[in-house]
Amino acid sequence: MKYSKYFKGILHNDGLPQLNAKQWARMMNIAALEYGITKLQKVREMNQNTPELYKYDLKILKEQDILNRLTGNVAPDELIRSMLHESLRW
Repeated sequence: MKYSKYFKGILHNDGLPQLNAKQWARMMNIAALEYGITKLQKVREMNQNTPELYKYDLKILKEQDILNRLTGNVAPDELIRSMLHESLRW
């Protein structure tokens, strides 16, 4: 949840960043994906001794892949800078 925590800090310390609608949606999607991945990991832990264990691994990998595509797997500060830059473009 590194991106969500960073976004929370930005909102708390600096207020709402000046993002366009596309970048806001991207930020919300990143936060939702991180939350979903965390929940899937907890469910996976509760199902350690079941044959369905690998089903959760596949779902987690799929969600992580989507998250990596949205973030470029860069540091949170670099991501928010690029999102702000993209918001300034016409």
